[in-house]
Amino acid sequence: MSNKFQNRNVIPWYFWISRSKNESRGVVIYFLSRRYGTSPRFFPLYNELRETDIVLFRGSRFPGVDRFYLKLLPFFIICFKRKLEKYDYFIALNSNPNLVISTNMILNLDDPLYSVGELAAIKNWENCVRNRGFTSSIVCTTKYIHDYLKSNEVISSIHVIPQGHSSVELPNIHESSTSKGNLNFVYISPTIDVKGDPHEGHNMWDASTLLLDIWPRVTASNARLHLIGRLGQNASLSLSDSRVISYGLISIKECSTLLPNFDVALYPRVHDNAWFPQKLVEYIGAGLPILAFDLIDTNIVSQLNVGLLVKNAEEFARTMDEISCGLLSMEDFQKNTVRAAPDYSWTALAENFESIFQ
Repeated sequence: MSNKFQNRNVIPWYFWISRSKNESRGVVIYFLSRRYGTSPRFFPLYNELRETDIVLFRGSRFPGVDRFYLKLLPFFIICFKRKLEKYDYFIALNSNPNLVISTNMILNLDDPLYSVGELAAIKNWENCVRNRGFTSSIVCTTKYIHDYLKSNEVISSIHVIPQGHSSVELPNIHESSTSKGNLNFVYISPTIDVKGDPHEGHNMWDASTLLLDIWPRVTASNARLHLIGRLGQNASLSLSDSRVISYGLISIKECSTLLPNFDVALYPRVHDNAWFPQKLVEYIGAGLPILAFDLIDTNIVSQLNVGLLVKNAEEFARTMDEISCGLLSMEDFQKNTVRAAPDYSWTALAENFESIFQ
């Protein structure tokens, strides 16, 4: 991920404190670093905001300086409270009631939030906002979390702004590679490890299910498995199969350019986090139909009708074989994916975000 904003509304904190007039409707205090961050997942969304000032604290090469900045942020908000209150809304990145100011507040949740303590903190936060006579709103990434918060008597208006994709052009419907001989499956992850590798058991980076349970069962000679990400030492043993192609770890831009060249995207994780995984929306942005396990995380696949959901590794492998041999067509799913892609661009999502307080 690049750590450089292109948004014209980004203002270094030392320039912002000397500026006499607010030029945007809203504001967020954002810390961006290679090591730490108020949440790196918010970065691409905020980069597309057009009516919100982003008061930026940029990290450094030195961990001690970064930790100092993180501790400084609450004091910065308190010191410049009156200046912040001149905005129509303030985007909060945590539910600290001591940082509630006298304006409309948007709590941008870094999902998921499921503990009793976290729920209590949210309710305390929204009460503080309402006691000041202002409106509290909450942004989360899935309807599942929306419903969870509502079922636990959170009274703020809750808005679902899902993860977005970084594709810059709408993908075209392309002819399946089966007509050219091969069917190209793709899996992306920053790290791709299996049992015995450093991230064994990690609920996002362990690819043991794909490489040890699913792929050995795929018998179609024309099936190709493309892996985009850093392979662990043991995961690299999968390259002994000539049908497996590795690209290593590449940039987001390179990945978004490469993805549309494949036929089917894979989501072979069995662990359910009850959130909206970033890689699913990157697949959608690339116009790829998806093959995944049936989870809360993958509900978007059935909701948008952009792919197939299966129950176990045997069914996963069998489905890959059937797609490779032409017994299952993914063409309709791909068309649906291309139709859905514009709604999940970061630009469209940023517009939805800023429409909360019109």
